[in-house]
Amino acid sequence: MTPKTLWKNLVSVNTFKGLLTLAVILGLVVFPAAPAAAFFTKLNYTTANHGAREIFSFAIPPGAQKPTLALTEPKQLLLTIPDILALPSGTFHLDQSRWIHSFAVASIPEAKMGLMVTIGLKQANLSFRSKIGPEDPVAGSIFEFEIDEQPKPDPTQPMEIREGLVLPGRDGTLLVLSHTGTTEIEKNIEKGANPVVRIHMKAAKLADTWRPLDPGGLVENVFVYEFPEGHAELEVLLNEKADAVHFYESTKAGYFIVEILGPRDIGRSNNAKQIIANREYDLEQGVSKPLHSIFPLYEPAATEVVLLDKHITEDYFWKEAKDAEKERHYDQARAYLGSLLDTFPDTPNREVIDFLMLDFHRRMGWKPGWLLYELEAVLARHPNTPNYSHYRFMQLKLLNESGRFESALSLMHDPNLPRDKGALLLENAKTNIGLANTHPGDPKFIQEAENHLQQVLSLTNGHGDKAASALFLLAKTNDLKQDHRAAIATLDQITAEHLGYLGKNPDHIMGIADIYYKYGHYQQAFQHYAMFMDAFHTRERTVPWAMLRAAEASFQLSRSAETQGRKSKSKEHFADAKRLFARLQKQFPGSDAAVWGKILELTMEQALTFKQRLEKLDQVIKTIALPNALAEAYLTRAELLGQDGQFRESLETLNSLLNMTQSIAVIRRADRLKKSLLVKGMAAALDEGRPEFASLLGEIYGHDWRQDPEFPQARIHLAEALMQLGSNQAAQHILERLEDPAAEALRQLAQTLIADDWLQSARKEGKLGGIITREVARVRLAEAKSRLSKNEWEAVQLILEPLPDGLLSEKDKDRRLRYMAKAELGRGRFPHAVKNYEFLLGNRPMGDGVDYYDYATVIQLWKGDEKALPSFVKIADEATDKEISALANIRVGDILQRNGDLEGAKGRYQKAAELAPGTSWAKISSENASQLEMALEVGR
Repeated sequence: MTPKTLWKNLVSVNTFKGLLTLAVILGLVVFPAAPAAAFFTKLNYTTANHGAREIFSFAIPPGAQKPTLALTEPKQLLLTIPDILALPSGTFHLDQSRWIHSFAVASIPEAKMGLMVTIGLKQANLSFRSKIGPEDPVAGSIFEFEIDEQPKPDPTQPMEIREGLVLPGRDGTLLVLSHTGTTEIEKNIEKGANPVVRIHMKAAKLADTWRPLDPGGLVENVFVYEFPEGHAELEVLLNEKADAVHFYESTKAGYFIVEILGPRDIGRSNNAKQIIANREYDLEQGVSKPLHSIFPLYEPAATEVVLLDKHITEDYFWKEAKDAEKERHYDQARAYLGSLLDTFPDTPNREVIDFLMLDFHRRMGWKPGWLLYELEAVLARHPNTPNYSHYRFMQLKLLNESGRFESALSLMHDPNLPRDKGALLLENAKTNIGLANTHPGDPKFIQEAENHLQQVLSLTNGHGDKAASALFLLAKTNDLKQDHRAAIATLDQITAEHLGYLGKNPDHIMGIADIYYKYGHYQQAFQHYAMFMDAFHTRERTVPWAMLRAAEASFQLSRSAETQGRKSKSKEHFADAKRLFARLQKQFPGSDAAVWGKILELTMEQALTFKQRLEKLDQVIKTIALPNALAEAYLTRAELLGQDGQFRESLETLNSLLNMTQSIAVIRRADRLKKSLLVKGMAAALDEGRPEFASLLGEIYGHDWRQDPEFPQARIHLAEALMQLGSNQAAQHILERLEDPAAEALRQLAQTLIADDWLQSARKEGKLGGIITREVARVRLAEAKSRLSKNEWEAVQLILEPLPDGLLSEKDKDRRLRYMAKAELGRGRFPHAVKNYEFLLGNRPMGDGVDYYDYATVIQLWKGDEKALPSFVKIADEATDKEISALANIRVGDILQRNGDLEGAKGRYQKAAELAPGTSWAKISSENASQLEMALEVGR
């Protein structure tokens, strides 16, 4: 059952029953029950003046948007109540009403929460007015509206001030007062920095229909005072830009108008005179219209044309357009209005039609730039429309939405904007966020945006739709600053109530999910993507992206669960990801997101080898025409290469991507990934004992980051690599102004090694002092290796002696023992050399036999042939390295020959020659075997 059908079934003609049920269906299935409960209210009904005035009231939640009441047809009121799910009433029935004959309830188009109550009136020209009470942070506030009949003004009666309107416009501001009766009126203008107009009325009072006026345009506020002697005075506070004031009055019309102009305003005297003339004409016709009749309404025109042999008036097209609007077929409604204008180009309803068409275009989802172009054209035709402030604010919002932030900034201080401080602060924040994006090097825009958003939160006490929007924008601002913790902390402040408001805008839910995803909070990201797909499943442009990100989030959750050892949970998330990827390809096969899905799904193909995945990805890349999808493919390729340890190729892939894109978002992602891969690649190279490759990765990165404070870990890695390669002075330069314990330790070591007398100092201490970190330990190992090549045995021992095992990998521990053994051997300290080799070898299997060969060599030098022979035999028979085995066979042959075992020696020489053919010792071994054969022949 569609929402439209539900409305028809649930809303009866005589009562609001059924709204509660509908709210559950439309609201609670999308948003949590806790916030939804705050959006129910109750309609109360009373009467006054013996039933001549009907009064309606209801509570609205804290921070909710103010309801609006407007006349849409001469006998039809539209009550719009944002952020409310249900409005039940048990006290109002149509058969009791003097003025209302029908009402119909519908949801606000394109909104998840909010009601539109269309009130049918029993007669035209009824008066209505509304007010909103003070807001309680818990209970909210009370909205009240009244309907009654306003009598004609009577010049013979005492003066009563009935109503007032402030009408901003491009050419100036009008303050229109409606009254009955006559009295002496004194007008006084006080000029200055804050001009004031005082209107003193003798023998006057306020009618009970008077309501405080909303300021606007060049009117900052209006205060009304009643004096005990029966006088009344209006104090009109003007904007500092006010430059001239004019007055127009008509006792017959019962209107008093104040025209306020700025220095460049051309004036609205014609508007003021026309308002009075229209009022006088209506009264002459016996019609007393309320003040709000100034707002234009569609009025039937008598002009006819003949189309297809039928006499047609404007009413035909208007009725068809309104019927299509009710069905939410806005394209059809727009077409009918277009035909009306084509058929009746001189229609007196042009203003009404122009703005209604603009509203249809908005509901049709026109792009902000298109809407803005049309709005500016309409405002140029109707520069002083009574709704000028509303459309001026729409212009500001569209400037922001279309990316014209400089223009939005210049419009921000226009006095014709509505005096809704919270809404203006939010738009100002959006403008500054946009400017921060286009001026990334200027921090003032971010600061301005944060300041405005904090003001909104303070102004609203953290409640309502503006507070919810402020939190969302604050999270985006922190994301723009790349402040991960602040962005997530702000999102975590979004309550269920806030989510209820944000849920009306799909971009907000998607934006929340994207920030959570970006910073690795995949569970929250998945929840919000799922919420988006459920609540906005008809948005075919965006749903594929939500599905794609939800699949990615599931895959990341699977990887995380696998790392934590939760295998069943990992399989569950993995299955979810696979299903979502498959659903994406099935439901939206031609979408851009589906192309992304093909790319990202390759990262999940566990059954494929790395080479197979890379080949499939390269095939996909050849078919991609979309720049953003191509960028995603390159990013994925770089990640795959990095996961396989091919860091050089990974960085080169990202460099290629950066050379082909101008997208700020892609550049930021690529830079983040490059930085991460650089650090991981350099760390892996240093772990593998390849400092030259770590240094090469730094060169491949693409720009000089060696003094960049954003690269602390990479700078430490590069300094270590350079020191391992012997470039201590270059390493010192890289470590300048880098505050880190590892950096400080490397700095100290570099200074020590550069000094000429470090060996003498170390000899006195018995060791080389200084802070020892993992990086320092590896540099010392490299320095020891260099000293070994120069036969600086004592230096090697002083460098290596104090290294703790806990800072060394198993491979580095072996290197340390090996270097110590060789240094001891160089100094002729055979027992110490043997001890180090025994620690090195332990119960280790033979392997290539290199260390065992060196160990046997030391034993031979220290204890002679007999003690070394078993070791050389074992090496000769078991070493996997053929050259080492060949050398060991030669050593065994030499010992056997010296011991007189010529036959055994000959066999060892022959085996050595066979194991390493083509080598110099193979030739020598063959000659030795031949000579021994000759000796054996002689002996026979």
